[in-house]
Amino acid sequence: LKPPLKSSAHADRLLLAAGASHLPFWDTSGESYVSIAGGLFVETNSMFRRHVTTDLSQVLEMEALKHSSESDQESDGSSDPHVFHHPLWGDPMRVDDQNALMVMILPLQIKDQDVQQPLEAAREIFGDRVMREDEVAFETLRHGPVSASFYQDTVRSELIHCLMVNGFRTEAFRSVDKDEVFLKIDLDRDGDVIKVLAQKFDYGMPLCEATYAQHSLQGHDEAHAVMKDDWDRPVPGYQPFVADLAKLYQPFREIDALRLTMLRMNELIKTKALEEQKVIVRLFPAAKYRTMRMLHDAFARYDLLLKIPTEADADLCREYFGEQIAFFFQWAGFYVRSLIPLSVFSLVYCVRFLEIFETSVWVQSGMRCMFTLGLSVWTQGFTKAFSRQASRSRQRWGMEDHDARGAITLDSHDPCLDRTWKLFRRRQLVNFTLIAYCSIFMASIAACENLLDRSTASMATVILIKVGGFLWGPIAGKLVELQNHRTKVSYDDGITGMLSVVKIFCALFPFLFQAFIVRFRDSVCADSLFEAAEIAYCGQGNCAWPGDVKEFGDGSWLHQPCWSWQQRHTDDVAESFIKFLTNRTRDVSNKTCISGCLPSSCVLKPDGVWICTSACWDTLKYNLKTLYLFHFVLSVIFLLIPRALASAAWHFELYTAKKRKALSEYTFLQWQAKHHEHAAYEYASWGGSHTEDFLEFAISFALLTCFGILYPPMAFFAFVCHMIEYRLLAHRMVNITCRPIPYGAEGIGMWERVIGLISNIATIINVGVIIVFVDPIRNWPLMDQVLAVIIGEHVLFALKFLVASVVNSTPDDVKTIRIFNNRFQVWLKSAEVVDVPPREIHHSRGVDILLHDSSSCSIESSDSEHSEDDAESRSCLSSPRKVSARVRVLM
Repeated sequence: LKPPLKSSAHADRLLLAAGASHLPFWDTSGESYVSIAGGLFVETNSMFRRHVTTDLSQVLEMEALKHSSESDQESDGSSDPHVFHHPLWGDPMRVDDQNALMVMILPLQIKDQDVQQPLEAAREIFGDRVMREDEVAFETLRHGPVSASFYQDTVRSELIHCLMVNGFRTEAFRSVDKDEVFLKIDLDRDGDVIKVLAQKFDYGMPLCEATYAQHSLQGHDEAHAVMKDDWDRPVPGYQPFVADLAKLYQPFREIDALRLTMLRMNELIKTKALEEQKVIVRLFPAAKYRTMRMLHDAFARYDLLLKIPTEADADLCREYFGEQIAFFFQWAGFYVRSLIPLSVFSLVYCVRFLEIFETSVWVQSGMRCMFTLGLSVWTQGFTKAFSRQASRSRQRWGMEDHDARGAITLDSHDPCLDRTWKLFRRRQLVNFTLIAYCSIFMASIAACENLLDRSTASMATVILIKVGGFLWGPIAGKLVELQNHRTKVSYDDGITGMLSVVKIFCALFPFLFQAFIVRFRDSVCADSLFEAAEIAYCGQGNCAWPGDVKEFGDGSWLHQPCWSWQQRHTDDVAESFIKFLTNRTRDVSNKTCISGCLPSSCVLKPDGVWICTSACWDTLKYNLKTLYLFHFVLSVIFLLIPRALASAAWHFELYTAKKRKALSEYTFLQWQAKHHEHAAYEYASWGGSHTEDFLEFAISFALLTCFGILYPPMAFFAFVCHMIEYRLLAHRMVNITCRPIPYGAEGIGMWERVIGLISNIATIINVGVIIVFVDPIRNWPLMDQVLAVIIGEHVLFALKFLVASVVNSTPDDVKTIRIFNNRFQVWLKSAEVVDVPPREIHHSRGVDILLHDSSSCSIESSDSEHSEDDAESRSCLSSPRKVSARVRVLM
């Protein structure tokens, strides 16, 4: 940049007034020029001269005036309205989020080493245009190695130039400890550049109400108005932005400007290469204090922990975090609200099981079957109801066909790998690793059950579930990178599938093992059933009989003939106990073996029947309650860790600044930068990520739907825990996690398929649990039980299919509004005037398509007599003596 400065001394005064204390390569000979690069003023040699419209002197003088006004205000001791106390941390900060859509942090301290191939390094950042001969900015990089500082200054100068000539406004300031430069990047929402960018990227924008008010569409009952859905919310039509028709659209929002800025910057530079080359430290969207405070007050306060989420929370999230996160909070809130009827149903079920109601065996079995049926209906109803709600939000937010229109190509994608054997082998390696990891986990669970006693094995199982899922996280990230995904949507689907398959399997397999596999192992063999029972219960010297069987002492009564003890204890527990054991015996080498889950407690029912509960049932209930409690505690801990890390980091930065006597006011963007460093919203970060947050809810959903019959009150506990977890996640997103990139989305994406798969698996598992544990079905022969499972799951699938057929995923109002908006957009396009060039207007003389003799109305005219020709034609066609169907095309 060539600044119109009077002298170098005048420039020095302006630079120092603007706060630029670092002036490298300053040349007073007048042959070099000054340019702004990330808050630094670096040398730009005469061979790098560019002519741009921005007047550097105005920029410098503006900064000087700003600095002087701030100094005057501080000297007067007046209060600054931009200083606030953060509601969470309490420390004073200066709000500096004005004119900031994106924030780029550049280091001031770099390693003093040479860059061996500077031109190739610059090519990784700016693309192939650095190789063109007319790009004089990189001329010095063509001649071999340069120092790291020179290379950084050259790249930063070009970076600022790219942003400036593309219409972006930049401001820079130094951090409190003077080791970094913050570059604020902004785009004028009312300017022409944003309109050009919106048209360039076919950015969908909603039509404004004035557009509907000025145009009417035939057949619409509410003419001149935007249609509303069944919830009385306006649903405008969305269409790609056209700059010449800007008055038809609603004004650009802050999130629209942010997305267009990101799209344009992704074209100009490669941010990943900038970070790898240490040119920048990080790049993130700027948080907005006013919006953050509004979100905090609306749905992220601690005193809202026990408040049921509302649909309005998703709309608030959408305007700040984007549709992807908004759909997550919409699903989570809908899940919490849907747990209310299931909780009521489960509590009623539990009340019926109290002894005061004295339920019989058949009533108990029937109620368990009814609970399983109700759980299956609830699962299907929940998925269908959310699909309807998501359809309305997708239409109202303009996200229909977003994944196809707004696909973002990843920098990590290698086109050379597509459709190659190398990529095929990589994907096979991914599948092999997934299967091997699941196999190792299954072996670990089996070893835990074999080597540890019941109580210790239960706690070890819960720990294995969490540890197994935690260890798979970083492995899954590496495996998904090997798959060479092209777009972000494809990458998100890949990481979702990779994590959900293994982590949900790790959560469910220990329960499946305990419910369906243990019954065929752990055999105890003896010459008779009674001796085998004695070995199983009295193996340690003291007999540990289940429940009311303790009165039988050392088990000597088992050696009596079968008819004698059955006769002596007709009304007590012995009959049910021995019957339970008999159904779990098999003959192996002339010995009687007891296998599976042994009775752990027996209860007398009002109908005089003793019912024994197996140890597996008690273990499953214990593990389920422990896992839920463990999950909730860990969720709270993981939400508090990023808060502690970020708080410690920026308090240490303040301490360091005070020690160096370089303390200035700590700003809001610096606070946000520390949170981005320690609690960024990205995969494998303490700040969480969209995939990991959704996965925790999905695992809980799987446990509830698959094994909720084991402990029905778990539905109520899930409701309370998830209601608290929802608020903690909202609190983390607003106050702890750095503002994520506001990606759009058509819905919950791959998670809709995962939830549907869990629902189908739960149907089969629920039927299996009923067959294995509920009396009297559990006493049936094995083949009869298998047949019962097949029949039962077919009945439940038929019921779910019926629910899916009755409840349409797309509501009628969504269909009606879609048809209207499509017709209205087509009508808008058809109403546009088409300007036909004169050279393309073809005359129609000699073209006779009339119904009667053309001689009666012939027209003799030259090319210059079009007006007379038209008049004569009109008089001819309007004559009452002529046929009304007579038509003649005249231009």
